[in-house]
Amino acid sequence: GVLVFGETSVSYLSGNDPKSIPLPTPAIIQAVAPIDADGSRFLFGDSKGNLYLLALQVDGQNVVTGMTTETLGVTSKPSCLSYLDNSYAFVGSAHGDSQLLRLTTEQDPETGSYIEEVERYTNIGPIIDFAVVDLERQGQGQIVTCSGSFKDGSLRVIRNGISLTDMASVELPGIKQMFALRRNFDDRYHAFLLQSFTAETRVLELIDAEEMAEADIPGFDADSPTLFAGNVVGDMLVQVTNSAVRVVDCATQMGVGSDWTPEGGLSISVAAGNSRQILVATNGGNIIYFEVDDERHALVEKGRLSLENEISCLDITPLGDDLFAPAQVAAIGMWKEVTVRLIALPSLQLLAKEPLQGDTIARSVLLSTLEGSHQLLVALGDGYLCTYTLDPDVGTSGLIADRRKFSIGKQPAALTAFRSHDSSNVFAACDRPTVLYAASGGSKLLCSNVNQRMVTRVCGFDSEAFPDCLAIATDDSLKIGAFDDIQKLHIRSFPLYRSPHRIAHLEKAHAFGVIVSTTEEQDAGDVDKYSLLLIDDSTFEVKHEVPLEMDEWGLSIMSFNHGEDEFLVVGTGIIHENEDEPQKGRILVFAVAEDRVTLVAEKEVLGGVYKLVTFNGKILAGINSKLHLFKFVETDEGNRSLHSECSYHGFIVAYQIHCRGDFIVVGDLQKSMCLCVYKQVDNTIEEIARDYDNIWVTDVEMLDNDNYLGTDAYYNMYALRRNTETAPEEGVALQKSGEYHLGEFVNRMQAGSLVMQVPEAESPTLHTVIFGTISGAIGVVARFSAEQFQFFYKIQQAMTQVVHGIGGFSHEDWRSFRSTKRVSEARNFIDGDLIERFLDLSRPSMAKVATSVDLSVEELTKRIEELARIH
Repeated sequence: GVLVFGETSVSYLSGNDPKSIPLPTPAIIQAVAPIDADGSRFLFGDSKGNLYLLALQVDGQNVVTGMTTETLGVTSKPSCLSYLDNSYAFVGSAHGDSQLLRLTTEQDPETGSYIEEVERYTNIGPIIDFAVVDLERQGQGQIVTCSGSFKDGSLRVIRNGISLTDMASVELPGIKQMFALRRNFDDRYHAFLLQSFTAETRVLELIDAEEMAEADIPGFDADSPTLFAGNVVGDMLVQVTNSAVRVVDCATQMGVGSDWTPEGGLSISVAAGNSRQILVATNGGNIIYFEVDDERHALVEKGRLSLENEISCLDITPLGDDLFAPAQVAAIGMWKEVTVRLIALPSLQLLAKEPLQGDTIARSVLLSTLEGSHQLLVALGDGYLCTYTLDPDVGTSGLIADRRKFSIGKQPAALTAFRSHDSSNVFAACDRPTVLYAASGGSKLLCSNVNQRMVTRVCGFDSEAFPDCLAIATDDSLKIGAFDDIQKLHIRSFPLYRSPHRIAHLEKAHAFGVIVSTTEEQDAGDVDKYSLLLIDDSTFEVKHEVPLEMDEWGLSIMSFNHGEDEFLVVGTGIIHENEDEPQKGRILVFAVAEDRVTLVAEKEVLGGVYKLVTFNGKILAGINSKLHLFKFVETDEGNRSLHSECSYHGFIVAYQIHCRGDFIVVGDLQKSMCLCVYKQVDNTIEEIARDYDNIWVTDVEMLDNDNYLGTDAYYNMYALRRNTETAPEEGVALQKSGEYHLGEFVNRMQAGSLVMQVPEAESPTLHTVIFGTISGAIGVVARFSAEQFQFFYKIQQAMTQVVHGIGGFSHEDWRSFRSTKRVSEARNFIDGDLIERFLDLSRPSMAKVATSVDLSVEELTKRIEELARIH
């Protein structure tokens, strides 16, 4: 037989005896999945997100005698359904998040549902619109997207970095160092948090899940700042201050009589330690090395080393997976000498002396093993970070290779190793906090910014009340926090439960204006109703809602500054089914104050307002086939209105607009791009160049006055260039300067970056454009010089020889420009995704690619990692 799923019923057809059963709620069925191999039970989901169970009733002859349906619950709007096994099902959604569900036999008493969400898989598509904003005002852009549709519609905040969730916080200024301590060496969790201040040391003890109280460890010196503290073998604690190294019994918290003090009136300036070894430096460039004798409960001096300069930083973190093993290597930074040294332990012999290639000294060093790769990290005094890959036998060979240098802030960073979700990572505490982690088996060292402002110190604090957490010190507070997954992008979701269409950010009001729609069922059919939402840009709470008129669709939105005032401007169109295009629309100007929007000006226009942009202090609108320029006028009495200045008619639909100075690029819906210029003397808009290709454009972006970027409905991206040698009044064709098949339908492009805007040490800052697609992809386009392009083009050609497409598809064919009329080879575009796959290749394949550009594997890896940092 055959099952037929309609909007109102499900029918079973077999022979002359069809069976039919009505659906509980009329809707379009989106996906169906069989449960049993014999086809007796099915899952199916509709456009409203309802999930149903269909059961076929059969007699002893295996003949279907009837059907039953049961509503299981509500999910994301499904695009596909799959029943896995053991009551688990997967809902794949192109309109919202996908879900892994468990089907239950007992009904949830609160929701009445028979499904339990086990896991949710983030989907930010379809991206209809987005805004690039610096919400935290740290110089790092974030994308706020209009994502999803219908009940799965939401705003998604996407930032390049990691989210740290605050678990507890207390106002506590002036923390200089922090160390977490266990009650006993073998304990699983930390119980004490030691904070060092300028002239004292304090200890907080975790009492229970709700309280931390100040505690006293009698054997510690509370009247001096602490340079190092930690648990050591023999069930002891060690504290290093400027005047002494103290060893304390964990059980009694009293000294064990094995303290050490520097001779000759010297003081300890820097200290480092692990569970078996202590390394201290005194003024005068002296280094003293100790080992902990757990049988004698004593600290034993094992060696001394005198250097010609003062010591600025030390580290003796053991390399490898066993953090309780003795370290074989120590790292040393010097005050006057711009080098970092590696010395062997316990011999204190010099293994390596590496110049830092600059005039800034090391302020923090750290030895760490990330994904099996031994790393030496050096934080410099100017906010730069140097990383070195160490030889696996560095304890004997002293080999240092693969130096990289990049900026993570403007101030010196304090480096701390920590573990999160069973992986090793490094926290760089500075004015722009950063987490470093490894990928691809340790071959790639990645950086992600943390959603915190200034962080001065960090230490791991894995306690019963706060498992897998960090203690974080800022200028004025102490926080306990936990990381989400360590990943490159962090995504937050704020459900709207309706379709978002357009978004604009109001910087002064700290809010977003968002156009949304809901679909309501009426006797005559479904009706879309549009509204304007004012949403707080911090809490993402809806502060105010203004409904539009019946049949009025919100088509465009922008923020507009007039003098000291900030306004929200909305363009609409009156949509009727019997019209090919809207014949009427409105431009609405709203003032924003006290979490509300108030209509202060309104202009009726003859058509739909598809696009709004600010242009020389005025409002430029794309209204059906026209460009129309309006002046915002405010009288002495406080009345505001829009006055028509000029217009230009010459398009199919003026769908997208981008401005730069007096130049205007228009994305004509069916006719690619047109370049216009505004002549202030004549108060006119004139066309000066056009692309005569028939391209269904989706968005345009001006790279500069003479170069323009466009995307079309056939998943292509292309670049146009104006011939500046021709006089503007002559009118010429825009020249195609690049073509490329992106493979994604782009809804929106905008100049901006998700990367912290700090100049890189050895790579120029690039102009980048971000784009968002209907499938939920976010991409970056960057401009290169001709020399850079030729370099990466050679790499791309070499990569096609070692990376082969799935199913035998060639890279050249896939990236060829395609339209209904022609197919042409991609030109003047580089596939950055393919280039960056170099970092995942095997060593022999890397060497094969590197020979194409006459570079070593290490140097090419460095160049491609610099490329990766632009996004």
